[in-house]
Amino acid sequence: MLLLVAAISIYFVAIRPQSEAHLADMQTCWAHAFVPLDRPWQLPGWLLDTFTGQMLAYPVGGHCYGSTLTFLLCATALVVWWRRRRWIALSVCVSPMVFTLFAAALRRYPCGDMVRFQLYLAPIFCLLAGEGLAIWLSWFSRRRPRRSRPVAALNTPGNPPLVVACAVLMVIGSASVIRDVLRPYKADIDCQYRCLVQRLWSADDRAGKTVCLWSDLGVSFSPETWHSRAAAMYLCNKRIYAAAGAPRGAAGQSQSWTQLVEFYCPDRPYNDQQRTAWVQHMEKHCRLARICYFALGDTKNPQRAYRAEAVVAVYCFEPIEPDGQAVAAIHSRSAVCR
Repeated sequence: MLLLVAAISIYFVAIRPQSEAHLADMQTCWAHAFVPLDRPWQLPGWLLDTFTGQMLAYPVGGHCYGSTLTFLLCATALVVWWRRRRWIALSVCVSPMVFTLFAAALRRYPCGDMVRFQLYLAPIFCLLAGEGLAIWLSWFSRRRPRRSRPVAALNTPGNPPLVVACAVLMVIGSASVIRDVLRPYKADIDCQYRCLVQRLWSADDRAGKTVCLWSDLGVSFSPETWHSRAAAMYLCNKRIYAAAGAPRGAAGQSQSWTQLVEFYCPDRPYNDQQRTAWVQHMEKHCRLARICYFALGDTKNPQRAYRAEAVVAVYCFEPIEPDGQAVAAIHSRSAVCR
């Protein structure tokens, strides 16, 4: 009873308000991770792509049928359990997947696409894959030509298929650790955010020549941007790598800034008139030398198409002397653009 009351309370206090605020955006973002009920002819291909993709990437795998081996191992275990009438084990392992597909059909929760969305299924997939591997090894052992026991004791100290399987798993685990050390990020876009922030707010920028319009000055022409995942990535990296910026204040005050950084998402509402008015107001105190745009996007998404999820605009200003002549701007490092 207590668990039921707690679940209902969490739904009305947290889940329902968040769903009403972000459901439309999430449904658009994860449209390809929902069951295509409006295109039933694509359902077989969608199921195959989902269950051989990122969702079953244990111990390795990925998009474009990268987890086919794990899928075959899991399918083997399920088929053998069905033939052996192990109904309890089948129901325990299959029912969470059924509920996941049901939620994806209702467009309330994505299925596949990213590992983290189905982490609660990871133990099931690992157990099924292990069971399937054990079944494969037993089949392989039965089909091996039998040898006399003395020769086997001398030449094969153990079960060779099992030894090979354990060695492969050890290599995969060690390679994963080495990969994470050499490539300390999950996706290329994570590296893009970090590299861009490191270049804009370099370690030698102690004078505060580069400031962020939103986090340092409180100015934004796209307020909806700051409710997105992209904004969280940007602000997190800025907090890590940027030196102490200028205090929050009016953006039109005369300061020694060289670069003003604007961050926004192209798919969020943007007030271009307000931006134009801000630039005109800034040019009363300094001259706008140039604007550099940098697109941040994923080049390895499942659709194989470049999609810019965020844009960074860098406004480079030059101070104006009393005689009206612009002073050369302080040199700033260029940022990497994808």
